[in-house]
Amino acid sequence: MNRTFISFLSFLGNALSTVPSFSQAVFEINPDSAKHYINPAVYGVNTVVLTKDNVNLYLLSANLKAERIGGNRLTAYNWENNYSNAGSDWTHNSDHTCLL
Repeated sequence: MNRTFISFLSFLGNALSTVPSFSQAVFEINPDSAKHYINPAVYGVNTVVLTKDNVNLYLLSANLKAERIGGNRLTAYNWENNYSNAGSDWTHNSDHTCLL
């Protein structure tokens, strides 16, 4: 056997012998505790529902201040031609879904 293969087997053996440990998270919610102001600018959505006039209905109806733009389609967005490609993970679409 060559050294690279032996090194790989050694690494693999060490990796498989390591057992991950998990701990339980415990949350306690006390509705009677002291309350503090939350800035309304922190609320937003991670979706887009547009009318024909490109108005986001969720932002208008909920008075939200932010809309997340991102994810798979924005990663492959080409700003020069305003097209996006979803690739093999979403039916190989190439279109202008990111048009705002």
